[in-house]
Amino acid sequence: MENFIKKNIFRLIISVITFFLGLGAVAFIYLQFNPVPKVTENDFLFVSNKVCTFLQGFPGKSEKISEIKKGKSGYFPSKSWNDYETEDDFLGDWYGKRLRAMKEKSLLKSTNENTEIYRFFWLRSFHHPIFVRIEKRNSKIKLFTKELDGTGSSEPVRILKSKEISLTEEDFLKFLDLINRANFWQMPTSSKMGRDGAQWILEGVKDNRYHIVDRWSPEKGDFREACIYLLKLSGRDVDELKDDLY
Repeated sequence: MENFIKKNIFRLIISVITFFLGLGAVAFIYLQFNPVPKVTENDFLFVSNKVCTFLQGFPGKSEKISEIKKGKSGYFPSKSWNDYETEDDFLGDWYGKRLRAMKEKSLLKSTNENTEIYRFFWLRSFHHPIFVRIEKRNSKIKLFTKELDGTGSSEPVRILKSKEISLTEEDFLKFLDLINRANFWQMPTSSKMGRDGAQWILEGVKDNRYHIVDRWSPEKGDFREACIYLLKLSGRDVDELKDDLY
């Protein structure tokens, strides 16, 4: 009887070991053909009951705000656009003077790690300067926009329009999807510049890191679409702008 019990216990142990070895082999084979997708430190997942998207390319070309040396205007990092300080100071002063007239602060002063900010500054040669800024502070998302008198090339005097509205998470996630397509965080700050057009300047702050992209009158592309979407969120009818959307 004792030998019978020992034999059955031995068989049970062998059966359990065989079962788990077989289960491990099946799992190994499955993972070889169905690998688990990797989420790296550069990809941050945003989840909503309606939308799910990855913030691609972050941190990319962004810099830690605490390590940034500010340019003379105080609004932008030193040598944002060029290694030549004369050009850098010129653009920083040009943009900064108008943002200051709009009573906008430098995003380099944003140090709350729970805050994510994007600001589109639209500086056209023959029309009023406009900015649209969206801020996500914890679960609250707001949009701020102002319009200045004068033009992109004339001296600013006063604020003509000002608006503040609340956005939904879906609005915000749709914008993130657009900057994903543009690969905003990996874009170089500047490209070619021209005359009698418009500067499309988009700044971003996330996790105490800052990035700026400046383009001259983009005619197409995902970067343009992301900026236009901010204009739409601010309540502007972009279809009515027609040739003024340059």
